[in-house]
Amino acid sequence: MPADPPLAYSQNPRPIGFAVTFRLAGDRLVVDTMRRVDEINLAAVARIRLTYEAGKLSSGFYKTALRLTDGRAVSLTSISWSGLAQSNNQVGAYRDFVAALIEAVSRASPQARLEAGKPRFVWAAMAATTGALALAALYIAARAFMAGAIGAALVPLALGAVMIWQMGPVVRRNRPRPFTADALPDDLLGGAVSPGASGSGPPSRRAPA
Repeated sequence: MPADPPLAYSQNPRPIGFAVTFRLAGDRLVVDTMRRVDEINLAAVARIRLTYEAGKLSSGFYKTALRLTDGRAVSLTSISWSGLAQSNNQVGAYRDFVAALIEAVSRASPQARLEAGKPRFVWAAMAATTGALALAALYIAARAFMAGAIGAALVPLALGAVMIWQMGPVVRRNRPRPFTADALPDDLLGGAVSPGASGSGPPSRRAPA
Protein backbone atom coordinates (compact mmCIF):
# COMPACT_ATOMS: atom_id res chain seq x y z
CA MET A 1 0.00 0.00 0.00
CA PRO A 2 1.57 3.35 -1.02
CA ALA A 3 2.49 5.84 1.68
CA ASP A 4 0.34 8.93 2.19
CA PRO A 5 1.61 11.98 0.29
CA PRO A 6 3.24 14.74 2.34
CA LEU A 7 0.92 17.51 3.49
CA ALA A 8 1.17 20.50 1.15
CA TYR A 9 0.03 24.11 0.96
CA SER A 10 0.37 26.49 -2.01
CA GLN A 11 0.02 30.25 -2.21
CA ASN A 12 1.06 33.15 -4.38
CA PRO A 13 2.51 35.62 -1.83
CA ARG A 14 2.59 38.62 -4.20
CA PRO A 15 0.25 40.18 -6.78
CA ILE A 16 2.97 39.61 -9.36
CA GLY A 17 5.15 36.54 -9.06
CA PHE A 18 5.21 32.78 -8.85
CA ALA A 19 3.28 30.51 -6.52
CA VAL A 20 5.14 28.92 -3.61
CA THR A 21 4.40 25.38 -2.45
CA PHE A 22 5.24 24.19 1.06
CA ARG A 23 5.39 20.43 1.69
CA LEU A 24 5.93 18.53 4.89
CA ALA A 25 8.06 15.46 4.28
CA GLY A 26 8.94 13.76 7.55
CA ASP A 27 11.30 16.00 9.51
CA ARG A 28 11.77 18.41 6.58
CA LEU A 29 9.86 21.36 5.15
CA VAL A 30 10.26 21.54 1.37
CA VAL A 31 9.79 25.03 -0.10
CA ASP A 32 9.27 25.08 -3.88
CA THR A 33 9.25 28.54 -5.47
CA MET A 34 9.18 27.13 -9.04
CA ARG A 35 12.66 28.59 -9.50
CA ARG A 36 14.35 26.68 -6.72
CA VAL A 37 13.58 24.04 -4.13
CA ASP A 38 14.87 24.33 -0.55
CA GLU A 39 14.69 21.66 2.12
CA ILE A 40 14.58 22.89 5.70
CA ASN A 41 15.42 20.58 8.56
CA LEU A 42 12.67 21.12 11.13
CA ALA A 43 15.17 20.42 13.91
CA ALA A 44 16.73 23.79 13.00
CA VAL A 45 13.55 25.76 13.77
CA ALA A 46 14.14 28.05 16.76
CA ARG A 47 10.79 29.86 16.79
CA ILE A 48 7.34 29.85 15.23
CA ARG A 49 5.28 33.03 15.43
CA LEU A 50 1.60 33.29 14.48
CA THR A 51 0.14 36.73 13.72
CA TYR A 52 -2.84 38.48 12.17
CA GLU A 53 -1.90 41.16 9.64
CA ALA A 54 -3.85 44.16 8.36
CA GLY A 55 -4.52 43.96 4.63
CA LYS A 56 -3.66 46.69 2.16
CA LEU A 57 -5.51 45.79 -1.02
CA SER A 58 -7.15 42.87 0.77
CA SER A 59 -8.87 42.09 4.04
CA GLY A 60 -6.82 40.97 7.03
CA PHE A 61 -4.92 37.71 6.79
CA TYR A 62 -3.01 35.23 8.95
CA LYS A 63 0.74 34.74 8.90
CA THR A 64 3.15 32.09 10.17
CA ALA A 65 6.86 32.97 10.46
CA LEU A 66 9.61 30.45 11.17
CA ARG A 67 12.99 31.58 12.48
CA LEU A 68 15.84 29.11 12.06
CA THR A 69 18.86 28.70 14.29
CA ASP A 70 21.11 30.11 11.54
CA GLY A 71 19.07 33.31 11.35
CA ARG A 72 17.12 32.50 8.21
CA ALA A 73 13.36 33.10 8.10
CA VAL A 74 10.52 31.40 6.25
CA SER A 75 6.94 32.65 6.18
CA LEU A 76 3.58 31.79 4.70
CA THR A 77 0.17 33.45 4.85
CA SER A 78 -3.47 32.58 4.40
CA ILE A 79 -3.81 34.82 1.36
CA SER A 80 -2.95 33.98 -2.24
CA TRP A 81 -2.84 36.58 -5.00
CA SER A 82 -4.32 35.87 -8.43
CA GLY A 83 -3.92 39.37 -9.87
CA LEU A 84 -2.99 42.95 -9.06
CA ALA A 85 -6.20 43.54 -7.12
CA GLN A 86 -7.60 40.05 -6.62
CA SER A 87 -6.75 37.62 -3.85
CA ASN A 88 -8.15 34.45 -2.31
CA ASN A 89 -8.32 33.81 1.42
CA GLN A 90 -7.28 30.18 1.85
CA VAL A 91 -7.75 30.15 5.59
CA GLY A 92 -9.11 26.58 5.79
CA ALA A 93 -6.18 24.94 3.99
CA TYR A 94 -3.72 27.33 5.68
CA ARG A 95 -5.04 26.53 9.15
CA ASP A 96 -4.74 22.77 8.64
CA PHE A 97 -1.25 22.97 7.14
CA VAL A 98 0.05 25.24 9.90
CA ALA A 99 -1.35 22.91 12.56
CA ALA A 100 0.50 19.99 10.96
CA LEU A 101 3.66 22.10 10.62
CA ILE A 102 3.61 23.09 14.30
CA GLU A 103 3.11 19.48 15.34
CA ALA A 104 6.03 18.35 13.15
CA VAL A 105 8.29 21.11 14.53
CA SER A 106 7.37 20.26 18.12
CA ARG A 107 8.54 16.69 17.49
CA ALA A 108 11.73 17.58 15.60
CA SER A 109 12.68 20.64 17.68
CA PRO A 110 11.13 20.45 21.17
CA GLN A 111 13.09 23.53 22.26
CA ALA A 112 11.51 25.73 19.58
CA ARG A 113 9.54 28.68 20.98
CA LEU A 114 5.88 28.87 19.96
CA GLU A 115 4.73 32.49 20.14
CA ALA A 116 1.36 34.01 19.30
CA GLY A 117 0.96 37.68 18.39
CA LYS A 118 3.48 40.43 17.82
CA PRO A 119 6.63 40.90 19.90
CA ARG A 120 5.66 42.60 23.15
CA PHE A 121 7.24 46.00 22.42
CA VAL A 122 5.77 46.07 18.88
CA TRP A 123 2.30 45.20 20.18
CA ALA A 124 2.50 47.80 22.96
CA ALA A 125 3.50 50.53 20.50
CA MET A 126 0.77 49.49 18.06
CA ALA A 127 -1.90 49.45 20.80
CA ALA A 128 -0.78 52.81 22.18
CA THR A 129 -0.73 54.43 18.74
CA THR A 130 -4.17 53.09 17.83
CA GLY A 131 -5.61 54.25 21.15
CA ALA A 132 -4.03 57.71 20.85
CA LEU A 133 -5.36 58.21 17.32
CA ALA A 134 -8.84 57.12 18.37
CA LEU A 135 -8.81 59.57 21.29
CA ALA A 136 -7.54 62.34 19.02
CA ALA A 137 -10.38 61.71 16.56
CA LEU A 138 -12.93 61.87 19.40
CA TYR A 139 -11.38 65.06 20.76
CA ILE A 140 -11.45 66.82 17.39
CA ALA A 141 -15.04 65.69 16.81
CA ALA A 142 -16.09 66.91 20.26
CA ARG A 143 -14.52 70.34 19.67
CA ALA A 144 -16.33 70.59 16.34
CA PHE A 145 -19.67 69.66 17.94
CA MET A 146 -19.15 72.25 20.66
CA ALA A 147 -18.48 74.86 17.98
CA GLY A 148 -21.68 73.88 16.18
CA ALA A 149 -19.88 72.44 13.16
CA ILE A 150 -21.80 69.17 12.99
CA GLY A 151 -20.67 68.34 9.46
CA ALA A 152 -17.03 68.91 10.30
CA ALA A 153 -17.36 66.69 13.37
CA LEU A 154 -18.50 63.75 11.26
CA VAL A 155 -15.21 63.63 9.34
CA PRO A 156 -12.91 62.69 12.27
CA LEU A 157 -15.61 60.35 13.62
CA ALA A 158 -15.73 58.52 10.28
CA LEU A 159 -11.95 58.35 10.06
CA GLY A 160 -11.74 57.09 13.64
CA ALA A 161 -14.37 54.43 12.98
CA VAL A 162 -12.51 53.18 9.91
CA MET A 163 -9.25 53.04 11.85
CA ILE A 164 -10.83 51.09 14.71
CA TRP A 165 -12.53 48.74 12.24
CA GLN A 166 -9.19 48.10 10.53
CA MET A 167 -6.78 48.09 13.47
CA GLY A 168 -9.01 46.84 16.29
CA PRO A 169 -8.83 43.15 15.27
CA VAL A 170 -5.09 43.46 14.62
CA VAL A 171 -4.40 44.78 18.11
CA ARG A 172 -6.81 42.38 19.81
CA ARG A 173 -5.63 39.20 18.08
CA ASN A 174 -1.93 40.02 18.25
CA ARG A 175 -1.74 40.18 22.03
CA PRO A 176 1.64 38.49 22.75
CA ARG A 177 1.50 35.14 24.53
CA PRO A 178 3.06 31.68 24.25
CA PHE A 179 1.12 28.65 23.07
CA THR A 180 1.65 24.90 22.77
CA ALA A 181 1.23 22.45 19.92
CA ASP A 182 -1.83 20.93 21.58
CA ALA A 183 -3.46 24.30 22.39
CA LEU A 184 -3.27 26.43 19.26
CA PRO A 185 -4.55 30.04 19.26
CA ASP A 186 -7.72 29.79 17.16
CA ASP A 187 -7.93 33.57 16.76
CA LEU A 188 -4.64 33.50 14.83
CA LEU A 189 -5.64 30.57 12.63
CA GLY A 190 -9.12 31.65 11.62
CA GLY A 191 -10.92 29.06 13.73
CA ALA A 192 -10.51 25.56 15.10
CA VAL A 193 -8.34 23.10 13.21
CA SER A 194 -10.14 20.38 11.25
CA PRO A 195 -10.15 16.93 12.93
CA GLY A 196 -7.24 14.89 11.61
CA ALA A 197 -5.66 17.91 9.93
CA SER A 198 -2.30 17.23 11.56
CA GLY A 199 -2.02 13.81 9.99
CA SER A 200 -0.13 12.98 6.84
CA GLY A 201 -3.07 13.26 4.46
CA PRO A 202 -3.87 16.24 2.21
CA PRO A 203 -5.24 19.47 3.72
CA SER A 204 -8.95 20.06 4.17
CA ARG A 205 -10.74 21.46 1.13
CA ARG A 206 -13.60 23.07 3.00
CA ALA A 207 -14.53 26.64 2.24
CA PRO A 208 -12.61 29.36 4.12
CA ALA A 209 -14.23 30.62 7.30
